[in-house]
Amino acid sequence: MQRIGLEGEGQPKTDERLIPISPVLHGLLTGQSQHRTSDQWVFANREGNRETHMLEKLKKICERAGIKPATVHALRHSFGAHLRMAGVNLADVADVLGHKDLATTQIDAKVLQDHLRQIVTKLTPLVSGKESSEEIEMTLKNGTQAKLKEPASPKLMK
Repeated sequence: MQRIGLEGEGQPKTDERLIPISPVLHGLLTGQSQHRTSDQWVFANREGNRETHMLEKLKKICERAGIKPATVHALRHSFGAHLRMAGVNLADVADVLGHKDLATTQIDAKVLQDHLRQIVTKLTPLVSGKESSEEIEMTLKNGTQAKLKEPASPKLMK
Protein backbone atom coordinates (compact mmCIF):
# COMPACT_ATOMS: atom_id res chain seq x y z
CA MET A 1 0.00 0.00 0.00
CA GLN A 2 1.38 3.40 -1.00
CA ARG A 3 1.32 6.45 1.27
CA ILE A 4 1.06 10.16 0.49
CA GLY A 5 1.20 13.33 2.57
CA LEU A 6 -2.13 15.05 3.17
CA GLU A 7 -3.04 18.57 4.20
CA GLY A 8 -6.14 18.98 6.38
CA GLU A 9 -9.44 20.12 4.91
CA GLY A 10 -10.45 23.72 5.55
CA GLN A 11 -7.51 25.02 7.55
CA PRO A 12 -4.21 23.58 6.32
CA LYS A 13 -2.40 21.69 9.04
CA THR A 14 1.24 22.49 9.64
CA ASP A 15 2.19 18.90 10.44
CA GLU A 16 2.43 16.41 7.61
CA ARG A 17 0.48 13.19 7.97
CA LEU A 18 0.96 10.04 5.97
CA ILE A 19 -2.14 8.18 4.86
CA PRO A 20 -2.34 4.77 3.21
CA ILE A 21 -3.82 4.61 -0.29
CA SER A 22 -4.88 1.62 -2.32
CA PRO A 23 -2.80 0.36 -5.23
CA VAL A 24 -5.64 1.42 -7.58
CA LEU A 25 -5.56 5.01 -6.31
CA HIS A 26 -1.76 5.00 -6.46
CA GLY A 27 -1.98 3.94 -10.11
CA LEU A 28 -4.49 6.69 -10.91
CA LEU A 29 -2.36 9.36 -9.23
CA THR A 30 0.80 8.08 -10.90
CA GLY A 31 -0.97 8.21 -14.28
CA GLN A 32 -2.02 11.80 -13.59
CA SER A 33 1.45 12.86 -12.41
CA GLN A 34 2.64 13.68 -15.93
CA HIS A 35 -0.09 16.35 -16.14
CA ARG A 36 0.51 17.84 -12.67
CA THR A 37 1.14 21.54 -12.31
CA SER A 38 2.47 21.34 -8.75
CA ASP A 39 4.99 19.31 -6.81
CA GLN A 40 3.26 20.29 -3.54
CA TRP A 41 -0.45 19.73 -4.21
CA VAL A 42 -2.25 16.64 -5.49
CA PHE A 43 -5.14 18.82 -6.66
CA ALA A 44 -3.65 22.03 -8.02
CA ASN A 45 -5.06 24.67 -10.32
CA ARG A 46 -3.46 25.60 -13.66
CA GLU A 47 -1.00 27.93 -11.93
CA GLY A 48 0.19 25.14 -9.60
CA ASN A 49 -1.51 26.59 -6.51
CA ARG A 50 -3.90 24.84 -4.16
CA GLU A 51 -7.23 24.12 -5.88
CA THR A 52 -9.86 26.22 -4.11
CA HIS A 53 -12.89 25.27 -6.19
CA MET A 54 -13.15 21.57 -5.25
CA LEU A 55 -16.75 21.87 -4.04
CA GLU A 56 -17.93 23.39 -7.31
CA LYS A 57 -16.12 20.68 -9.28
CA LEU A 58 -17.62 17.95 -7.07
CA LYS A 59 -21.13 19.36 -7.59
CA LYS A 60 -20.62 19.27 -11.37
CA ILE A 61 -19.39 15.67 -11.19
CA CYS A 62 -22.47 14.69 -9.14
CA GLU A 63 -24.73 16.45 -11.62
CA ARG A 64 -23.13 14.62 -14.58
CA ALA A 65 -23.49 11.33 -12.70
CA GLY A 66 -27.15 12.05 -11.95
CA ILE A 67 -26.71 11.81 -8.17
CA LYS A 68 -27.50 14.15 -5.30
CA PRO A 69 -24.83 16.85 -4.84
CA ALA A 70 -22.26 16.00 -2.18
CA THR A 71 -19.62 17.86 -0.22
CA VAL A 72 -15.98 16.89 0.12
CA HIS A 73 -16.63 16.20 3.82
CA ALA A 74 -19.56 13.93 2.86
CA LEU A 75 -17.08 11.85 0.87
CA ARG A 76 -15.00 11.55 4.05
CA HIS A 77 -18.07 10.36 6.00
CA SER A 78 -18.87 7.88 3.24
CA PHE A 79 -15.29 6.58 3.21
CA GLY A 80 -15.38 5.98 6.99
CA ALA A 81 -18.80 4.31 6.81
CA HIS A 82 -17.73 1.99 3.99
CA LEU A 83 -14.62 0.99 5.94
CA ARG A 84 -16.79 0.10 8.95
CA MET A 85 -19.30 -1.81 6.82
CA ALA A 86 -16.39 -3.74 5.31
CA GLY A 87 -15.52 -4.93 8.83
CA VAL A 88 -12.63 -2.56 9.63
CA ASN A 89 -12.48 -1.92 13.38
CA LEU A 90 -13.22 1.57 14.67
CA ALA A 91 -9.67 2.20 15.92
CA ASP A 92 -8.25 1.51 12.44
CA VAL A 93 -10.88 3.74 10.82
CA ALA A 94 -9.88 6.49 13.28
CA ASP A 95 -6.23 6.09 12.30
CA VAL A 96 -6.99 6.34 8.58
CA LEU A 97 -9.25 9.37 9.07
CA GLY A 98 -6.70 11.03 11.35
CA HIS A 99 -8.93 11.20 14.43
CA LYS A 100 -7.49 11.32 17.91
CA ASP A 101 -10.88 10.60 19.52
CA LEU A 102 -13.04 7.55 18.70
CA ALA A 103 -16.19 9.61 19.37
CA THR A 104 -15.35 11.70 16.30
CA THR A 105 -14.86 8.53 14.27
CA GLN A 106 -18.26 7.21 15.37
CA ILE A 107 -19.83 10.39 13.98
CA ASP A 108 -17.82 10.37 10.74
CA ALA A 109 -18.23 6.63 10.13
CA LYS A 110 -21.95 6.21 10.80
CA VAL A 111 -23.18 3.13 8.95
CA LEU A 112 -26.34 2.76 6.88
CA GLN A 113 -29.50 1.41 8.52
CA ASP A 114 -29.74 -1.39 5.93
CA HIS A 115 -26.28 -2.57 6.96
CA LEU A 116 -27.31 -2.58 10.64
CA ARG A 117 -30.44 -4.59 9.78
CA GLN A 118 -28.30 -7.18 7.98
CA ILE A 119 -26.08 -7.48 11.06
CA VAL A 120 -29.07 -8.06 13.33
CA THR A 121 -30.51 -10.76 11.02
CA LYS A 122 -27.41 -12.83 11.72
CA LEU A 123 -29.00 -13.60 15.11
CA THR A 124 -32.12 -15.12 13.51
CA PRO A 125 -30.86 -18.73 13.85
CA LEU A 126 -30.26 -18.18 17.57
CA VAL A 127 -33.82 -17.06 18.18
CA SER A 128 -35.86 -19.15 15.74
CA GLY A 129 -33.65 -22.19 15.23
CA LYS A 130 -33.90 -21.83 11.44
CA GLU A 131 -32.82 -19.36 8.80
CA SER A 132 -35.21 -16.67 7.57
CA SER A 133 -35.77 -16.08 3.86
CA GLU A 134 -33.97 -12.73 4.23
CA GLU A 135 -30.97 -14.46 5.73
CA ILE A 136 -30.89 -17.09 2.99
CA GLU A 137 -30.95 -14.31 0.37
CA MET A 138 -28.18 -12.48 2.22
CA THR A 139 -26.14 -15.70 2.41
CA LEU A 140 -26.50 -16.29 -1.32
CA LYS A 141 -25.73 -12.65 -2.17
CA ASN A 142 -22.63 -12.43 0.03
CA GLY A 143 -21.41 -15.95 -0.68
CA THR A 144 -20.96 -16.60 3.02
CA GLN A 145 -22.32 -19.24 5.34
CA ALA A 146 -24.49 -17.49 7.94
CA LYS A 147 -25.87 -20.60 9.69
CA LEU A 148 -24.27 -21.44 13.03
CA LYS A 149 -22.34 -24.72 13.24
CA GLU A 150 -23.02 -25.29 16.94
CA PRO A 151 -26.46 -25.39 18.54
CA ALA A 152 -27.53 -22.16 20.19
CA SER A 153 -27.62 -21.78 23.95
CA PRO A 154 -30.93 -23.02 25.45
CA LYS A 155 -31.38 -19.61 27.11
CA LEU A 156 -31.67 -17.97 23.70
CA MET A 157 -34.07 -20.53 22.20
CA LYS A 158 -37.83 -20.08 22.48
